[in-house]
Amino acid sequence: MEVERCSILAENESTNNRGLESSVGADSIVTESVIEGANNTVLTSGGGGPVTLIDCLLVGGVAQGNVSCVAVTRNDTFQATGCP
Repeated sequence: MEVERCSILAENESTNNRGLESSVGADSIVTESVIEGANNTVLTSGGGGPVTLIDCLLVGGVAQGNVSCVAVTRNDTFQATGCP
């Protein structure tokens, strides 16, 4: 899956509020996008991923699992490499 210049928003206060979740072993690349989720902005589970985030803004929870980040900001924290 490739996503470019999108806004991904998890809402409705569910128990697992995640912006993007991958549970299938397929590559995903997200560029120049905003991802929002209270529990996790991005989560890979059950063999999901890898997910690559490039020049993205994460709002809320952490990116967790098989996720790599390049030039990503989470809330007020920027990291050139690695997920903030």
